[in-house]
Amino acid sequence: MSKYYPPVASDYSHCQLDTLAQYLQLPPDYGSMYIACQYARIADEDFIIGYNFMYNQLEFWNLNQVKPIKRTRLTKEGPGSISEVGSFYYHHADTIFMISQYALNITNANGQSSFSTRINQSNTALRGIDFDALQIYPDLMHSAPVYYNAAEKALYVPIKPFGSEFNKSYCTNPICARILLPDYEVELLPIYYPEAYQSKWFGMMDKPNITFWAKKLYLILNSARIFMFMIKT
Repeated sequence: MSKYYPPVASDYSHCQLDTLAQYLQLPPDYGSMYIACQYARIADEDFIIGYNFMYNQLEFWNLNQVKPIKRTRLTKEGPGSISEVGSFYYHHADTIFMISQYALNITNANGQSSFSTRINQSNTALRGIDFDALQIYPDLMHSAPVYYNAAEKALYVPIKPFGSEFNKSYCTNPICARILLPDYEVELLPIYYPEAYQSKWFGMMDKPNITFWAKKLYLILNSARIFMFMIKT
């Protein structure tokens, strides 16, 4: 049993959701539930792009036409292979960032890879991060999807340290970073867990949910509060 603390009205900005139901016919070999997915504006139309874990493919749904347009199979073997994608970001048809537990790929809408490197291990093209202490962590629940800021030429990614979550020092590390292109230099961002996390374990609610958008980063932890950070500052 836990205590209930009523929210203070002045602490919150109230939001209203605008929803629209769309009924989609599901073709064979297409997924019906996507953990990793993204809204994108393509050729002046609205799309949802989802990663189908079972078939290791991206699926493009046109919301204006209410139907799937294409699917992109991703290779699991050989140079540029990637599977078990934890997160992706569609920038345009020639640039789709794909991150799995051990690889970062840049591919196009046809599944052809233009760049590939290992991550979370020493033999990597990325610089500026100690993969013996930290890891890029696009968890399979997609709680912190990656984001590409074209103006900065930077890919924003979640990170976490190796080690036990019960260790107080675990929560003193940054929780996100950006990869600066085209040099693939990793810059750790000064965004950390609140101090309460250094003295108390919150169980299943200890993982941060992060959303990057434009010039802001939104962080949701173990309460209804949403923390907003300006990326530049």
